[in-house]
Amino acid sequence: YILTNSGETELEWSADKTADWVSLSASGGTLAAGASTSVVVSINGEAASLPVGDYDDTVSFSNLTNNNGNTIRGVELTVKSIPVSVTLGDLTAVYDGNPKPVSVITDPSPREVSVTYGGQPDAPINAGEYPVLATVTQVGHTGSASGALVIAKADQTIEFAELAPLPYEHVPFALGAT
Repeated sequence: YILTNSGETELEWSADKTADWVSLSASGGTLAAGASTSVVVSINGEAASLPVGDYDDTVSFSNLTNNNGNTIRGVELTVKSIPVSVTLGDLTAVYDGNPKPVSVITDPSPREVSVTYGGQPDAPINAGEYPVLATVTQVGHTGSASGALVIAKADQTIEFAELAPLPYEHVPFALGAT
């Protein structure tokens, strides 16, 4: 903003704001007759801690000498969420009796992510197909990915001790295995 003293005598002025996320290059001073000065209104680092949403503030410019020309200007800020790309990995596994969590890569990374398997937070153990949803949970960031985790059945092996030779005419017998 440019403040101009169009009068014939010097004047004292002030500028004020209320929001912590707004900065002013100057908050007051003296303007000689016919002189001008600039006041830069900017968004500062405090804005980085604001949650997603819309914010408003006002900057008040005051003529402290005679109150002539006092004015208020609005300042608006919209904080948007940062998009995050989410990629799922390790979507195939073979049953071995242990949980099979998927891997999650985010870009930018790392980001806080919640993973569910068919709506449940615990990675599945048993063979089958499970819907997977990974959702970014970090404040101010959005992103998700979905897929299917497929846990295949393990190959089955039956082992038993070698049988003793039996004559062909021998009566049938049963085998036991565990």
